[in-house]
Order: sequence, then C-alpha cells, then structure tokens
Amino acid sequence: MNNIQKNNEENGRKPGLSKFGKALTLAAIILWIVIFLAGLIINSAPYRERMTLRAPNVFAGIANWIVVLFVYTPTNVAILSIFAGLLGALGRRATLHVVTPDKDEEFPEDPINPYLSGVIRGFIVYLLIISGMIILLEVPPISPTGPTQYVRLASVISVVSFIVSYNPRNFGKLLHRATEAIIKKKKDA
Repeated sequence: MNNIQKNNEENGRKPGLSKFGKALTLAAIILWIVIFLAGLIINSAPYRERMTLRAPNVFAGIANWIVVLFVYTPTNVAILSIFAGLLGALGRRATLHVVTPDKDEEFPEDPINPYLSGVIRGFIVYLLIISGMIILLEVPPISPTGPTQYVRLASVISVVSFIVSYNPRNFGKLLHRATEAIIKKKKDA
C-alpha cells in the first residue's frame, strides 16, 4: 500500500473519483469539446462588431457578449485551458497512472482542494503561454487566427494545462522555466 492510499484511508476517502467527481469529469470533457468546436467553427468578428454598436435591446447586447466570451480566441482558449486544468486534477484524483506495490506514489497529492487548484493552474498556464509568446516572440499570439492556428494554440495550451494539473510538480518546473526565460530576455534587451 502506497502513501496516498494510506492517507486516503486515514481521511476516509476511497481511491478513485466519487460520483460527483465522475459527473464533473464527464461534464468537463463535454464542455471542453463544445467550447473547442464553438471556437473552431463560429466566427466571432460579427459579434464583436455588434458589441461596438448600440444593441436593439439589452438581451441582444448580452447575447453578443456571451457569444464573444465563448468563441473569441483569447477568451475561448482561456476557458479551454481552465477546463483542461480541471481535467488534469480529476485525472490525478482518478489515478490514471499505474502505481506498482514496490513503488511509492510519484505525484504529490492535493488533499485540500484539488479541483480548484487544477482550475487555477490551468488559467496560470494560459497566462504564461500567452505572455511568453508576446515577450519571447514579440508577436501577438492572438491576432486573427485561422482554424489551423486555433487548433495548435488550443491543443498546446490544453495539454500543458492538463499535464501540470495531473502532476503539480510540473507546474513548479513550468513557473521556474518561465521566470528564467523572462529574466534572460530582460538581460538580453
């Protein structure tokens, strides 16, 4: 029995996901797919243009804001990153990796609030990648994007968000590398 299993038994938590965790996982996967597809197939430009005009009524104005929130690339990718972070924390909780009896648990447990931690890590990954692209590449990462650029950006940010929430040690490594890159960029400037 590894340390995580011992800790879970001491805290009265069964291994794997609870019913709530399973439902949350399914909902997060479905929402990630729906939001990804919306960002891929719905052009946000007409909705953003309507936001600059006076809406015929309050509901039309709110509808434009909601559509832009979910399909405009910067906000869409942020939402996908948050869901990917949540899925990483859920995957971690579900123990998707194999632990052999002779090996102790390799990943740290987040016993206090793993789901919120995953959401926060997912959002921070989004901020790091977007700001890193601006600082290091000196190119706005989210200019008008085509489907190929969108798929690349959304998938890379989502995978990194999942990985750092699945194994929080990777989050520390990512923060360390980002800090080093920013310091190096400032010294070179």
